[in-house]
Amino acid sequence: FEHKSRAIFDSIAHSHPTIKMRFFGHSRNRNGAAARNTGLFAATGEFVSFLDDDDVYLPGRLTKCIQQLRQEPKSIGAVYCGFVGWNSPKNNPERYATGDLTTAILSLDYHQHYLCSNTATYRRSSLLSINGYDESFQRHQDLEFNLRFFERFAVGVVKEVLVHLCPTPSGVDNRVFNVEMVHLKEKFFSKFAHQI
Repeated sequence: FEHKSRAIFDSIAHSHPTIKMRFFGHSRNRNGAAARNTGLFAATGEFVSFLDDDDVYLPGRLTKCIQQLRQEPKSIGAVYCGFVGWNSPKNNPERYATGDLTTAILSLDYHQHYLCSNTATYRRSSLLSINGYDESFQRHQDLEFNLRFFERFAVGVVKEVLVHLCPTPSGVDNRVFNVEMVHLKEKFFSKFAHQI
């Protein structure tokens, strides 16, 4: 898989020689949290956005989010936009919650907001202050990450759909079931018992 990713990267880099790009690969699949940390800790820019390989940014995704984040006070550590796909067939103006989304995340009600790894643009300094992702989480790593983020920062929004989740079905399935799911939920809720 890394070989295919490298070939795609090299093709894009060749087509856009004025854009500074670097490729980082793992020798084995270490999961999403490790991949995001690799990018985060290698980044040097003011802002960080993540994009999963089965999702697509729509035109203006980065520009609009960065412009909005630059206008926000430093207490706003990120902004996010809307998405279509998965549980959102069309834009829902009711899902653009701002501030502290801890309660919405802990309730696991994914219809209360559009915040996910692909829709958020963070200040790199805010992510470094919480030491990135907890790589021990094989699932719920984004939820765990954002709960720690909301202990220090709030979030703003760009009220526009700028991401398409899974436009083409993916062959990758990292869901867990049965006793593994029970252990995952116990770990997740135990870590944030003080907030609950």
